[in-house]
Amino acid sequence: MADYIDEGDLASYLQLPEVPSDASFPVKMANGLVTDVVGDLSPVPTRIVTIALEVAARGYRNPQAYSSVTVGIDDYDKTVRREGAALTAPGYYLTPDETAELLGYVGIRRRRVGSISLQVPDVP
Repeated sequence: MADYIDEGDLASYLQLPEVPSDASFPVKMANGLVTDVVGDLSPVPTRIVTIALEVAARGYRNPQAYSSVTVGIDDYDKTVRREGAALTAPGYYLTPDETAELLGYVGIRRRRVGSISLQVPDVP
């Protein structure tokens, strides 16, 4: 597995004063997800590093993939919500746009299917 980012990169990206002790797992997950798509690239394009950093940061900030958290004050009440893909997706994932961009680095482009007219010409 390629190491596109390390713990120091993540700490810098998150603007943390020091490398957190729990940064190795998000870095490992991000490197693994990116490597699964592009393999080992050399030299490493900067945009791939940026995508890996965002994947790690997303997972570091929100590992349970919550879409919202509501906390009450009086008589303490806490509501945690997961919506859509977050119901089954972990906190570490590539978005469809990130995946498409990464695939472009290995020569696979997103294909689009156009619409097909269902009307027969010259027939009312």
